[in-house]
Amino acid sequence: MYFLFLKNHSTTMPKVTVAIPTYNRREHLREAIKSVLAQTFQDFVIIVFDNHSDYDVRAFLDEFNDSRISAIVAPVNEGNYNHIFMHGFDSEYAILFHDDDVMHPELLAREVAVLDAHTELVWVGTDLQFVRSDARMHDFVPVKSDIIFTHDAAGIVRLILQGFNLCYDSVMYRTVHLDDAAPLTNQYSKWGDRPYLVSLLHGGKAGIIKERLVNYRIHPGQDSQAAAPDSAQYAINLLLFYKKCLHNLQIASDRRLFYRHVVDSLIPATIVSSRTIAEFKQFLLPYRRVGLVRLRYITPKGVFRSLRALVRTIQKKLPWKN
Repeated sequence: MYFLFLKNHSTTMPKVTVAIPTYNRREHLREAIKSVLAQTFQDFVIIVFDNHSDYDVRAFLDEFNDSRISAIVAPVNEGNYNHIFMHGFDSEYAILFHDDDVMHPELLAREVAVLDAHTELVWVGTDLQFVRSDARMHDFVPVKSDIIFTHDAAGIVRLILQGFNLCYDSVMYRTVHLDDAAPLTNQYSKWGDRPYLVSLLHGGKAGIIKERLVNYRIHPGQDSQAAAPDSAQYAINLLLFYKKCLHNLQIASDRRLFYRHVVDSLIPATIVSSRTIAEFKQFLLPYRRVGLVRLRYITPKGVFRSLRALVRTIQKKLPWKN
């Protein structure tokens, strides 16, 4: 159960709720909230879902002196934020934003405009820019295009397999379509965001803005960098989900796209995680058992990535001396 700490006393329903789950990332959270407050679109409220941090989140939020900010504080560390999707937001739209990332100043304005103009869309998402330097978290790629692409479930999966970066962070939802994310998290672990987004469509469509409107921080403490138990099985579940969304690869172009994605990403990752040839084969075995690995689909890009992974792996093992 969560305890509610409210500072927003307005009776007018906001257009957007920005929900920010957090745990012990005070300074990153500060940056995330500041990026929301700096939006060109201002009809929003911020709800911080605190997972029992070690510091006084209420006092921290008081520093912003903004009545649009409220907090829901967990009495214990529950270890996940699936419950947020079922919160029951008092707004037309909602976005679930990471506490360690930063929004482009136009993110909310661009996404609200798309959902307002395209009432058939369940959600709208943008691309991401991955940032490894804290000093560059507010450096954004210039926005160039207003073009909106709409896709059904199969189209979104094709886009993902082509390399488009999509996660909870950059997506704004119509709150009436939000559903429980827990079953998908149980099945896909940290990879549950994409199946959740695709599953929400239910025959509908999503909008895509191919602009990098979120700076996604890469750092050792984030959940996406942590090794999940049974990660191979979760990854297999994800690939099988993609395959099902693509109508079990009945279209030749989908078969090429799917199997190329598998071998071009899986082989380099296996090389990096294996210490011996035997470990390499053992790692691939579960994927081969379910027919996911077809080496004939490897591309020159996949070969290059595999060779680069092999060189890096060898370099780490050599006893270099200064």
